[in-house]
Amino acid sequence: MITANKIIDTISAQFLVPRLGLMSPRRNRYLAEARFACYFLCREVTKLSYTQIGRVFSRDHTTILGGVRRAENLISTNAKFAQRVNLARETLGSEKPVVDTGFIILLEKFSELASESGYTISITRGI
Repeated sequence: MITANKIIDTISAQFLVPRLGLMSPRRNRYLAEARFACYFLCREVTKLSYTQIGRVFSRDHTTILGGVRRAENLISTNAKFAQRVNLARETLGSEKPVVDTGFIILLEKFSELASESGYTISITRGI
């Protein structure tokens, strides 16, 4: 069974933000977007009401409603955000280890930064 806590853990790994950051009142863009993804997936996957999701995050139901709408907008306009939400959805559905997906995104970010600086990264699997 997929719970709100499982969604929070998955989004935390996908967006590389601390779990406590998702629950905090801070409004940094990277935290807010990850929080919107949590609201969206909680509503979509668990079918919790806005009020119930609000209780999990210690927020008013109207805040959750606005966050779900923002997530829907971001999904349609921001490909990277949509990809992370889809990866989180897949992870939740397939019961994959959460750490693996977060690690993959970390490697992708590292690779992007390296290529911007003119470096090439080669990643091999260890046994």
